[in-house]
Amino acid sequence: MFWWLWLVCAFVFVVLEIAIPSTFFFFCLAIGAVLSSMTSAFRISIWLDFSIFAIFSLLSVFVIKPLFKNVTSKRSVFASNVDSLVGKIAVVTEKIAVSKSGFIKIDGEIWLATSNTFGFEVGEKVKIEITNGNVAVVVKHLE
Repeated sequence: MFWWLWLVCAFVFVVLEIAIPSTFFFFCLAIGAVLSSMTSAFRISIWLDFSIFAIFSLLSVFVIKPLFKNVTSKRSVFASNVDSLVGKIAVVTEKIAVSKSGFIKIDGEIWLATSNTFGFEVGEKVKIEITNGNVAVVVKHLE
């Protein structure tokens, strides 16, 4: 009947998807609206238009939405900056006493380090447990 009205609805759904990110729900409704505009152009029945809209919107919600969700959720999280140091092995360059700071060398860089459990002498290997700002908290490296 009013094929252009279905296209306006599809456009509104696309705008809503952009404005309110809802993991492609409104995009799925837009697909149903576009397909309904095609059947509406043949002026068969308004009930057919609404049926096509409902069927294809639901189909796209159950088929397309999970596909897009899988594509967008496979983003790997990579540690960067100081977080990338966690788990690496370093060498003590200045004595670290329990709860007192010292220095370690890792990947050619000198870092301020502290330990809550053991003291470490110069030359010992330590493992970076966590980073707290620009201070690495180290533990004994078990070889």
